[in-house]
Amino acid sequence: MKRLFFFDIDGTLIECEKGIYEIQQEVWELLDKLKQQGDDVFLATGRCKCFIPDSVMKYPFSGYVTCNGAYVEYNNEYYWIHDNNDLNIQQSYFEEEPEKKTGKELSEERYQRFRKLGRWKE
Repeated sequence: MKRLFFFDIDGTLIECEKGIYEIQQEVWELLDKLKQQGDDVFLATGRCKCFIPDSVMKYPFSGYVTCNGAYVEYNNEYYWIHDNNDLNIQQSYFEEEPEKKTGKELSEERYQRFRKLGRWKE
């Protein structure tokens, strides 16, 4: 049976307070072992994907759960998750139905916005 493993960044994969700014070799090998067994390894964080350190993004995760669960990516497929309450709040605030977009479209918009702000590192 395939299992799903979710790992946080701060205090789990890296520990900046201890000077650990990238995934350590032994941790990298354990993540690889899980994937070799047929399991999926996810990065789960409250951060937006564009704020994940490059040193962590080097690892080929099966997927990502970012923005406190608002953005999900699995095997390079993008998903946007929201609940009806959020949609109702948006509708009443703007007094019109918000434009519906795919997670991939939203991700591309954020990427372009952060590039303009100089917050995206290529």
